[in-house]
Amino acid sequence: YTWPQHMGPRQILVLYASQTGTAEEIAKQIYERGTTEHGLNMLVKEMDSFSTKIVARCSKPSIVIFVLSSTGDGDPPDNGIRMFGRIRRLIKSQEKSHASPPFSECMFTILGLGDSNYTFYQGAPKKLSNSLNELGAKYFYPRGIVDEVKGVEEQVENWIGNLWGSLKEITEEPEPEPVRESPRHLVDAVKRRLGGKNGSPDEEDIENNPEEPPLEQKEGQDTVIVHKVAKKRPKIVRRNVPTLPPQRFQFRASKKNDTSIGTCCGPKRTKECHQLFLLAARWMTSPESLKQNIELTFVLPPEFPKYVPGDSMGIYCPNSKELVAKVMKRIQLESFGSVSAEAVDASTIPSHIKNFFPSTIEHALTWACDLTSLPTKRFLRMLAEYCSDTEEKERLLHLSSIKGKELYNIAIETERPNLADLLEMFPSCKPPASHVVSCLPGMAPRYYSFASAPIEGRERQVNVVLSLATSKTPSGKIIRGICTHFLCNLAVCSGLLDPTGHYTFPETEQGILKASEPPSVYGFYKKSSFHLP
Repeated sequence: YTWPQHMGPRQILVLYASQTGTAEEIAKQIYERGTTEHGLNMLVKEMDSFSTKIVARCSKPSIVIFVLSSTGDGDPPDNGIRMFGRIRRLIKSQEKSHASPPFSECMFTILGLGDSNYTFYQGAPKKLSNSLNELGAKYFYPRGIVDEVKGVEEQVENWIGNLWGSLKEITEEPEPEPVRESPRHLVDAVKRRLGGKNGSPDEEDIENNPEEPPLEQKEGQDTVIVHKVAKKRPKIVRRNVPTLPPQRFQFRASKKNDTSIGTCCGPKRTKECHQLFLLAARWMTSPESLKQNIELTFVLPPEFPKYVPGDSMGIYCPNSKELVAKVMKRIQLESFGSVSAEAVDASTIPSHIKNFFPSTIEHALTWACDLTSLPTKRFLRMLAEYCSDTEEKERLLHLSSIKGKELYNIAIETERPNLADLLEMFPSCKPPASHVVSCLPGMAPRYYSFASAPIEGRERQVNVVLSLATSKTPSGKIIRGICTHFLCNLAVCSGLLDPTGHYTFPETEQGILKASEPPSVYGFYKKSSFHLP
């Protein structure tokens, strides 16, 4: 495949569709590494934000990288639905017209994320692959199939690591043919090289063209390569350790603040986001039951879509006040008041952060970021950068390396430390808030199916039943579900639920509901793809 010269610079398009933020994060990693480490001209976009331009782009010589996951019955994430619909309509139009495939000059690849425990594993990536092939597009690099059961990071890193060679092949300018020198020029060149001005090898030539091979040595558990660079300090590259995640923005003090933010309000409201008031709550199990179930009744606003049993709603929940307070004490805060997020490249700002500010850092850590998510190796690599103690830094680097896989499985995957736990394990680590927030995953909404029908007289009421999620690690640490315990605490604080015998209410959560506030949450409607006849 040869890129037509009249097309100008080779811009590589990276499109993502993400439900929880993982695919978005990977797409932005590809963009950042491609532009900074490999000097590629790249553009990263959400799929649906580019859906109207996809036909115009792919109908010409183009290179596209898709990163996406699946939801439900193999459906695309919410921010990829329009793109899929656009492609389906294009296929139907092409079948009717019997025209030549419109994407015949498009080169693409796909990185698909999924969980092999689900029936429709890799459903959306497979559909996209088949559709693009039907439209004439061709793979320039094999499709990546990432199974969460086997661990996402290592599989993604291997796929991305081999991607650059394929991109180089299809984007590199053809090398000009070498100019043939006459025998006389060759003789003069040899004389200059051997003799120089003073009859000795040219000193400047030696300085600018060092021929010494890279030196290799061992440092702890990791191999370190020292590259000698002319007129530059030696550059140390640590092998088998993830690259340092970039600090995508800086917090700056802001005079503005969103005064509409309430105690139980998460992200800023959109037309799809509704305030749901908690009307009633009751225990569905006895105090002796191993699992405690609760039924909650919510009052829906008039603009909430009409629902049927089997549909669900996504609820935004916060991190616990105790956890946020511990993290706030350990990180370097740029400001205690309202801040804005300023970035050189706005396209790299995570979507869960982009529209959240101006706000306070505490509010962002409470509602926008998931402080309890499994720490990735890239996140551990970022923390290592801010350890003043050498031993702690080496331990974090080893945990983030390929050689530290076994220790990572034991200390991280099995014990599942939250951010406060990690900072307690490494006391000298004091990262800046902006770097922490830019590397943390977003707080994904939790989905609960409707357990009632909109019967006459209570069309604007809905019941959901939830089980208080609790688990214990091998060391005895208790891990509680974020959203189920938040909803339970909200019901207890509002006086709608008596915790006696069922649940130990944490005193630190007493202030989640102000006396003047009715208990409410923010959520949105999610239509089920399957309904009983």
